Amino acid sequence: MRNNNNSVTSFLKILLSIFLGMITVNSCKNSATAPTGQTGNIIGHIYAYDSLNSLPLSNESGFKISLEGTPYFSLTDSLGKWELKDIPSGTYAIIFSKDNYVTQKIYNLQIDGPGTLYFLDDPLKSNQIVMWPIPSLLPTLAIQPFVDKLEISTRDSSYRDSAGRNRTILIYDSTIIKSEAALFSSHSQNKWHGQQITTFFYFNKQGIIDPMNPNTFVYYTRDYYGTDTSGLTTITVLRSELLKAGFSAGDNINCVAFAGTMISNWLDYNSGKTINSGFSPHHSEVKSFILP
Repeated sequence: MRNNNNSVTSFLKILLSIFLGMITVNSCKNSATAPTGQTGNIIGHIYAYDSLNSLPLSNESGFKISLEGTPYFSLTDSLGKWELKDIPSGTYAIIFSKDNYVTQKIYNLQIDGPGTLYFLDDPLKSNQIVMWPIPSLLPTLAIQPFVDKLEISTRDSSYRDSAGRNRTILIYDSTIIKSEAALFSSHSQNKWHGQQITTFFYFNKQGIIDPMNPNTFVYYTRDYYGTDTSGLTTITVLRSELLKAGFSAGDNINCVAFAGTMISNWLDYNSGKTINSGFSPHHSEVKSFILP
């Protein structure tokens, strides 16, 4: 009897092991395949303005909406509406662009699978993508770089002459003061169709500077206070700022000024630099100076 009971028990254990194994295999297959292969759609709406920055375009077609690093893109219709179809689940950066308009880029667009995502499509227009035209400006550039100054000071010195009388003479001391700051000035018109102009100054060691390519510049700064009524903007750049950015003493540094109105910007994750978009295609002449 004991042998028969042991045989039955062993047989039941084998069946239970097989049954549990089947359940485990099936559950693994289901969890691995369920989330994959899912796609979703994105629907949105842009609002584009004319060159006066005041009136919406009567025809808002031809604006490109694309997902960075993918072949997926869409063009707006005459009403500014667009749709991206069959987008695989994932996280994307979405780009809005058109020639002569300010490019905009937004990170962390999340597609979670089947269904439609309505991207910033607010009927009240409180949360929307607005496309602004790029101004036509021609900024100039002037540099007053790190000018050392000769400082003359005076001091009194007293002595007693041969007759025993006290005498005072004036001694002049001269000292060269090393300059820590340079001035960079740009001039264009004061406003463009009612919009205030902002000027950015970019610096590199060699080659062409492109504000949308972080590999072409080492450092940039801007006029935070806007231009004056004549269109002149002036900034101060410290030597320590340029050294911290990666330049070295003795470097020949190039500088160029860019001007725009409705500037769009985003952080480039690879370089850690801020990318600016919306400048006039006509930048200033390139000027150079030596970093002391």
